[in-house]
Amino acid sequence: MHRSFIMVIFLILSHSFVSLHWFPLVNHLSSMKKKIPISCHILIY
Repeated sequence: MHRSFIMVIFLILSHSFVSLHWFPLVNHLSSMKKKIPISCHILIY
């Protein structure tokens, strides 16, 4: 249980970091809007 708890926190932190990191690029690159989330999911999983 302790490992899974750490993994959940790690996933949340990494997901929020990726979201904050990609958010400005999503605004500038509206044509890439659909591709960026897919790449983020690939990086996370």
